[in-house]
Amino acid sequence: MNSVIVGKKAGWKVFAGVFMLSLSMLMYEILVSRIFSVTTWYHFAFLTISIAMFGMALGAIIVYLKPQVFSAERTEEHLSLSALGFAFLSPLAILVHIYSPYLFEGQSQAIILTAILVVCWPFLLLAFVAGGIGITLALTRYSLQVNDIYAADLIGAALGCLSFVYIMHFVDGITCLFLVAFLASIAATLFAWNSKNLLKFGSIISSILLLSFSCAQQYTTSRNKPFIAITWSKAQKREVPLVLLWNSFSRIRVYGDPDQPRNPEPYGIAPEVVQNFTTRTLYIDIDDGAGTSIVNYDKPGSADFLRHDIVNIVHHLRPDSKVCIIGVGGGRDVLSAHIFKQQSITGVEINDNIVHVFDTLFAKFNGDLAKQPEIKVVTDEGRSYVTRSKQQFDIILLSLIDTFAASTSGAYSLTENSLYTTEAWRIFIEHLSDRGVLSVTRWYSHGIPGEIYKTVALAAKALKEEGVSDPAQQIMVLKISPNDPSAAIPDGLGTILVSKKSFSEADKELVSKLAKEMGFEVVLLGGVSKDPNMQLLASGKDPSLLGDAVPYNLHAPTDDKPFFFQMIDLKHLFDQRAFARNLNVSNVLAGGLLLVTTLATLLLTVYCIRLPYLLSKDKSTIFAARWLLVYFLAIGSGFMFLEISQIERLSIFLGHPVYGISVVLFALLLSTGMGSWLSGKIQLSEFRSVMIILLALLAYGIISPFALTAAVSLPTELRIAVSTILLFPVGVTLGTAFPQGMKLAGEKFEVLTPWLWGLNGAASVSVSVMAVAVAMFLGISTSYWLAFASYAVAAISVYFYLQTNYASKE
Repeated sequence: MNSVIVGKKAGWKVFAGVFMLSLSMLMYEILVSRIFSVTTWYHFAFLTISIAMFGMALGAIIVYLKPQVFSAERTEEHLSLSALGFAFLSPLAILVHIYSPYLFEGQSQAIILTAILVVCWPFLLLAFVAGGIGITLALTRYSLQVNDIYAADLIGAALGCLSFVYIMHFVDGITCLFLVAFLASIAATLFAWNSKNLLKFGSIISSILLLSFSCAQQYTTSRNKPFIAITWSKAQKREVPLVLLWNSFSRIRVYGDPDQPRNPEPYGIAPEVVQNFTTRTLYIDIDDGAGTSIVNYDKPGSADFLRHDIVNIVHHLRPDSKVCIIGVGGGRDVLSAHIFKQQSITGVEINDNIVHVFDTLFAKFNGDLAKQPEIKVVTDEGRSYVTRSKQQFDIILLSLIDTFAASTSGAYSLTENSLYTTEAWRIFIEHLSDRGVLSVTRWYSHGIPGEIYKTVALAAKALKEEGVSDPAQQIMVLKISPNDPSAAIPDGLGTILVSKKSFSEADKELVSKLAKEMGFEVVLLGGVSKDPNMQLLASGKDPSLLGDAVPYNLHAPTDDKPFFFQMIDLKHLFDQRAFARNLNVSNVLAGGLLLVTTLATLLLTVYCIRLPYLLSKDKSTIFAARWLLVYFLAIGSGFMFLEISQIERLSIFLGHPVYGISVVLFALLLSTGMGSWLSGKIQLSEFRSVMIILLALLAYGIISPFALTAAVSLPTELRIAVSTILLFPVGVTLGTAFPQGMKLAGEKFEVLTPWLWGLNGAASVSVSVMAVAVAMFLGISTSYWLAFASYAVAAISVYFYLQTNYASKE
């Protein structure tokens, strides 16, 4: 048949080429999300994943519809052209993306944002179509070796994930972009090695040029004068930073004038203090979306304005304390605790680049705080650190800890914040001393303060689960509003104080006195509030009792639904009140975008089925293979439900989405690759293979919650090991599904194999978005059990296919 290289086996160069192409495509997929997180917003960045999978599915469908173009005898040539196409289109798409705003400079933010998204996406799609054609050709043209080639594909992707995490500790995003293109050109060279035409020469020259440019880009970047720089982000042109640092989950930018005194930032500090005090300040931006500041501290008293910060009310309330600060950032909270002469100060920061800025690059500017005897700064995830700590703290402080960076797990990847769940707050409360207080500061929005409401509901539920009958007696809320409600950031700040024991009368009197002196407003004290909504939530009652007066989901997040910042119920998704300065509008937009994208990707999946059917001449063959179509749709859906649910789940367990993504992708892709390889060595019927998958998923679904709970206090390295060990057996069984299906298809429907591979990818496109929506509104566990249901559908489809096509077969 035209779709098989008859009598010829793939040599080692084909396997190596597939490995390198898959590695480069996975690295590129993660990198694009990383760059889009900087240039746009996280709820746009996740769309690149859908584009990637749709492009690969489209590449497969093109191979199916154009057999006369992709002839068997020219397979290695087409493989090389595919890899070379990806090598050049992948950087081109990003270059178009970061330079297109210059064409619309001076226009509105909406126009600029449209430009940097819409102009780029067609090039991005073409890059993944090119790569998808190559992977499809390798899997379908050497069908007798599909187990081994699929294993090379998956293992390459697994190592691509690890490679990205490692490489990004040493290079910037643009250098990594050209390194990815270089790796793809190596794949093109391997595919073309036996070619006698100019293709091999062109591939070698391309590799040399791309590697040379990568080195030049990194050299100039290290001197803060890069050839190519991202100067536009969030539809705004940015100033040249003092320092720019990348890693696998963030880009941080330090900017400002270190010699220019100015008034302190207005939010959180009493207005008269802001007007009458000057200080020197630098700023850190994380992906140009979340900010923190470095306050100059060159002599005692130079930062005393911090004594009037609402964030620091807890230091007045609990002097001479052992303090744990989660999220060091630029060091403002560490400096505050130092100014209050607290007994000991432990700062926990997950981002090693931020720690490097704090304790090394700008240590002199902040007064060498990291060298003070009472201060200890550790690079760790806050919840994990507190869980493992043997120490009881008098103060645990979180002030505005959030980020809007993106990762490959979906729209709300980094808002699955492990710090804002009931289970996390119970850990914090249990690690407080008897006089201890948990202090949390969030934005206090005008109108309906959704974040503060949800934080109070979270505190009340955690306390009730700790056995507190009247949680309102152990919760205080204060707020400060800005002088100018029409300012760019109109929100005030609210600080929630949660005590291990009931607040004493002396505590209440002191807080009332301080609030009056500093211009703060006491919102909740002693279970009493002028806001009846606040009073109800603090009592621990069901937030649903608020009814439609508050059109948000205020139920306390849990580890199964850890979406603190997602407050929109489906029924209120398009409620205009959500846009009336009551909530972060980007979250409302993201929720709507997520649902719209789910519907759009479902429609694309339908057309990935319908269009080839309409264009096929022999529809009777497709009808005869209908159960195979269902099978490949089911295993594509099942794998993606599993992958997304476990990325979300292990992001909580491991403390950060970058760990969840890295561990899940590496463990699943490596183990499925091994499973694919083993399936060619072990003879199992197709039906039995799927039944073993179902048993493995059932066992994992039952055992893993208990295993993860038991391992929660282990160091990060051991928790990564536990996660990998749990996932590996499941992945090995999953790896048999695709090659077994291709083997079954090859017996009677070889001509359909490119389309079947495309259907597998098309299902992944829609489910990659759907799984996020399911987890958000129904829970991560629901998303996982939908994976089990998908493989159950695969088992049923195999059974009926065998019954229909093989009278004597199982």
